[in-house]
Parts: sequence; C-alpha cells; structure tokens
Amino acid sequence: MKALPKTRYVTVAAETWGLIRGAYLSGLSAPTVAARFGVSVTALRKHAAKEGWTKRAFAARQALERSAPPAGPAPAAPADGPPDEAAVLAA
Repeated sequence: MKALPKTRYVTVAAETWGLIRGAYLSGLSAPTVAARFGVSVTALRKHAAKEGWTKRAFAARQALERSAPPAGPAPAAPADGPPDEAAVLAA
C-alpha cells in the first residue's frame, strides 16, 4: 500500500494577511498573490469571502474617497480689501 503524502499546513500571521489583502485588492490575481505569499489559492479565497474582500467594493470606496471634498478646515472668507502676500501664496 502506498503512503499518502503529508499535507503541509501554513500558518500565516495577521500582519501577513493584511499584506495579502492589500495585494489582492490592488488588482493582482488570487493565484499571483497566493504564490507571492506562500499560501494556497483556496485559503486566500476563503479568507477573502469570510472577511468580505471584494475588488468591486474596494474600487467603489476609492472612487468615493477621491470625489469627496478634502476633510480639512474650510478656507477663510476673503476680507474686505486687497489680500496680503501670505494669503495669496497659501492659495
């Protein structure tokens, strides 16, 4: 009787899964990311499904962030009279 090969299990740290998520959502394919980080494609896809990583949702979120106005202090209303040099350079 032929002995079955031992299965190799890989334990990946949470920080590595964060890197895997970033690479996957940046547009790389699942097989490419899996090979780069030494995990199986099945493990990557199961992790993505469990945590809700979808490239479509990621792209929509990025587009929304780009189209939103910057979250900073509102520009001051112009005062009566000519603007000073610092205000012109700041604008």
